[in-house]
Amino acid sequence: MTNWSAYGLWPPVVGPDEARALMNGTMKAVVAQSYGSPAVLALEDIRIPRPGPGQIQMRVDAAALNGCDLDLLSGQLAEVAPLEFPHVPGSDVAGTVTEVGEGVTRFVVGDDVFGTGFPVRPAASARLSAVRCP
Repeated sequence: MTNWSAYGLWPPVVGPDEARALMNGTMKAVVAQSYGSPAVLALEDIRIPRPGPGQIQMRVDAAALNGCDLDLLSGQLAEVAPLEFPHVPGSDVAGTVTEVGEGVTRFVVGDDVFGTGFPVRPAASARLSAVRCP
């Protein structure tokens, strides 16, 4: 379980239901279970991703679905960028580093970060995200 107070992030800006979910290792995320239109997206509970080697975990403060995200979701790019389902879309993201994986030296816990990825998994439309560091 993440010790949010160690990062100066306590209390996080969440309601009581989301706080309970975070303590149980889950979070809310927009998820697609199959290719399709934006109508296939649903708010679901998923496991909080942990950063692996060369990755950071970030608390997502702002995220967006852009045209590329919707093209990926539609299946138009499945030959060059197939999605794994369930898929958490959202490649434009900004937030705060909450944990760093092995070998990460460019970022530290508490850094404000932003970026974009193609595709990102799990992605920005979740409360926390683990992303690869360049």
